[in-house]
Amino acid sequence: MAAVNLFTLEESEPAMAADSNLFSVPASLTDRYRVEEERIAPTAVIPEHLPAFGEMTFYIPPYTDASLALPELAFELELSIQKRKVNTNLLEALSEDDKVAPVNLIAHSLFRSVQISLCNRLVSDCAQHYLYRAMIEALTTYSEGALRTALTSAGFYYDTPGAMDAAAENKEEVARQKLFTAHKWVQLSGKVYSDVTSQEKNLVTGVPVHIRFQLNSPAFYLRSWGDNDLLAPGKEYRGFIQNPRLLIKRYVGAPDFMNSLAKNLVTTTAKYHLEKQLLRVIDIPIGTTGTQLPNIHMGQEMKQSTALQIEGD
Repeated sequence: MAAVNLFTLEESEPAMAADSNLFSVPASLTDRYRVEEERIAPTAVIPEHLPAFGEMTFYIPPYTDASLALPELAFELELSIQKRKVNTNLLEALSEDDKVAPVNLIAHSLFRSVQISLCNRLVSDCAQHYLYRAMIEALTTYSEGALRTALTSAGFYYDTPGAMDAAAENKEEVARQKLFTAHKWVQLSGKVYSDVTSQEKNLVTGVPVHIRFQLNSPAFYLRSWGDNDLLAPGKEYRGFIQNPRLLIKRYVGAPDFMNSLAKNLVTTTAKYHLEKQLLRVIDIPIGTTGTQLPNIHMGQEMKQSTALQIEGD
């Protein structure tokens, strides 16, 4: 006999028969009547050799019968790291002898900024350090096991501490390099990290969304070691992207629920509360014993703050 789940309604009569409630659904479930998933191709792609290091723009059209799940926005792409021969335009695949590897979390390191606009109005944080936001979000939300398994889809591998300048001892960096030496194209995917995508609420119907990904320069998302120098004359290493897609998920409400929502939107202005998450990057010289950092934050008092320290040459 098949198992049947019964929903007990709070306001039901004590004498109501169980079979009368057999197919009832609580009101809290009517806004997720059906789930739809879709992959969207970019509407505009600017090559990397043009100013701004290239960018991709995705457009999510407004829907009348579904709400957009902002926290579940994700992207996928295929990445290839290639080198250009000296004094030629011929490209070659990356090899182990090149002593070049992608940095950690390469799927997000490719981008320096992700900007989200609603109704052609920019509403997201415009900081030009998208990788730092993605790294903080990943390290604070993923468990230890998920970091070592699920997050490898974004190119994340734990680096060996103290071995960043000796690739032979940094097994994780060697593993990242082998991804691109063993395969010409590597499939990567990751969540879109932004203050807009951190909201718990779905986006109401009828709102168009533009998402703009700005690419980093190769000197930011590639590392070299030994006698190799990414910036040496006559050498050029860079990443190439193909088949970029934006993954979206929509929740289609029950007809009665969507009709009621549409009627309310005709006479009432929808108010969407947006909790801002700002990213600020500051350089502090080595040896500084004390300093003041003015204008870090202006406005309402912060609910939470997270500090990340990065050591650089």
